[in-house]
Amino acid sequence: MDLSESKIYVGTYAKYNDGSIFGKWLTLSDYADKDEFYEACRELHEDEEDPELMFQDWEEIPDAMVGECFISEKWWELYDEVGDDEDETDKVIAYFENCCSGNLLNQDMTFLVRDAQDEFVCKEEDWDDYVEDRISEYLAQFDGFNRSYFDDDYYKAELEDDYTMADGYVFKNY
Repeated sequence: MDLSESKIYVGTYAKYNDGSIFGKWLTLSDYADKDEFYEACRELHEDEEDPELMFQDWEEIPDAMVGECFISEKWWELYDEVGDDEDETDKVIAYFENCCSGNLLNQDMTFLVRDAQDEFVCKEEDWDDYVEDRISEYLAQFDGFNRSYFDDDYYKAELEDDYTMADGYVFKNY
């Protein structure tokens, strides 16, 4: 997910109810915060006295942070933490959705990003290499141990109990 490409198509309920989908795509990273974004929305629909904003579509925004009639200030907090780093954003979202309980909107984004970074082990595509490194480090403790007596597959299966694999990332469970 590329937060620098996060955008919302902003219309109003009044226009929609009158049969018009008039609006405009607004890119969230163009605005310093939620208040500035809402100000731009109101300017866009200044032909209405008190526009009731309707977010008709959105892209590159975590689902928990946006809805038909709201955008969370947490989007700007997350963007401040990860910027336009797609991999970091995907990692944080995967960590939250698979390793945390609770509501994304109740999270302190600084701590969430730090926790995701701390608990990140490797990408799933690198899991076998990670396991091999762990086996080598473990067996290095036993001078002269015959490697053929070690069951790599069993160790890997046991090790997987301590990790969560989610959306292409591997995180520690502890």
